[in-house]
Amino acid sequence: MAPRVDIAALRYCYPETGVAALDEVELALDGGLCVVAGPSGGGKSTLLRLLNGLVPHMYGGHIRGRARVDGHDVLRTTTRRLATSVGFVFQDAERQAVHATVERDIAFGLENIGVPATLMRGRVDDILHRLDLHHLRTRTITTLSGGERQRVAVAGALVLEPRLLVLDEPFAQLDARSAQALLDICLRLRDGGTTVVVSEHRLDELLPVADSLVAVA
Repeated sequence: MAPRVDIAALRYCYPETGVAALDEVELALDGGLCVVAGPSGGGKSTLLRLLNGLVPHMYGGHIRGRARVDGHDVLRTTTRRLATSVGFVFQDAERQAVHATVERDIAFGLENIGVPATLMRGRVDDILHRLDLHHLRTRTITTLSGGERQRVAVAGALVLEPRLLVLDEPFAQLDARSAQALLDICLRLRDGGTTVVVSEHRLDELLPVADSLVAVA
């Protein structure tokens, strides 16, 4: 069986630049918690965007090589379809919010793919309880703390029941308590069979519990 993430001989350049943002990338992941580390501008975010098809579908540019995620050819699969396999949480969770309240925002992805209302309510209820967010159900997004916003963004990704969760520097703006809460969520997901990929500069807490490390120069 092919790994959940299967990338080989991949090279990618953003539009109007001849410099490769990713060059000859080889990566195979099949479960576990993977940490992507490296300097700013080294290609960490580009690699993460490849996993859910934002690269190349939204950003354009030139790409060659193989990129398969959860059995889907990234270069030939729409981002809408990939979203059901790959949950993506951006560094700035506030920008990821679409609706004003927690419950509506978490349900947005389900609405987008046409999940029936009765099933949608059940899945939203389930993820609210799994991530201990049920007490925030009716809260306005703008009243949440940074840690709460990150957890809501994770809930919005997980409600689609993806097999891969990708987080781009999720701990950057969190205090120690919020960071530990988010890490605990990632570990529970990993132990439950979800492949978790985290790009991060703060490695002291992550590396001891990571299953693999990808170094991006």
